[in-house]
Amino acid sequence: MTAGKMVAFEGIDASGKGTQAEFLARAAEARGLRVARFAFPRYSGSFYGELCVRYLAGEFGSVSDQSPYLSALPYAGDRLEAAPQLREALGRHDLVVVDRYVGSNAAHQGAKLPLEGFGEFAAWIRRLEYEVHGLPAEDAVVWLDVPLETVEGLMASRREATGRADDIHERDLAYLGEVRDRYAWLADRWPGWYEARCSEGGALRPVENIGEEIARHLTSELGLPLDP
Repeated sequence: MTAGKMVAFEGIDASGKGTQAEFLARAAEARGLRVARFAFPRYSGSFYGELCVRYLAGEFGSVSDQSPYLSALPYAGDRLEAAPQLREALGRHDLVVVDRYVGSNAAHQGAKLPLEGFGEFAAWIRRLEYEVHGLPAEDAVVWLDVPLETVEGLMASRREATGRADDIHERDLAYLGEVRDRYAWLADRWPGWYEARCSEGGALRPVENIGEEIARHLTSELGLPLDP
């Protein structure tokens, strides 16, 4: 059986990963493709995912209290738990769409280190997740780049709408800025990454406009009929 293609969406909090993952999945299904979706971390029903919840709630301290090498392990473990389902989905579907994958671990945990030392940590994450854990690699990665000041407003709107308190990552805007810088590093150096700039002239671009750009890129990159 021919393996399907895997596309991962990456970006800082409130950058629209879930929205664009849904847009791509629906566009692919409308063209008759078999699509599976995953989102990481899995906050319930996963041994490691539940540990991620405790970490994000601040149970183990603030962001600055954590070793990036240790705090990366629960996120990697959550994907390791899901690896059999991922492989099965790739065997049964044309397209597997993932909201956050290995790059998220590198960017979010690596933001705790100086940028000069990030390359060594990023290489360690690749070895951990792809080699030691044997995760299937993405065929394409889409980085949704949103300016920090725009994300701040989006998170405030989300707080007001949901009443959910920010986690230890979301409440630290300086940290999120560092995460964005790490994503830029990854997009420039890791294979298969595509940067989708989600704002123009200080305003967010329409969801459909971004989604259609991504679909055109993936049509060219993966050979799947996604182009609107």
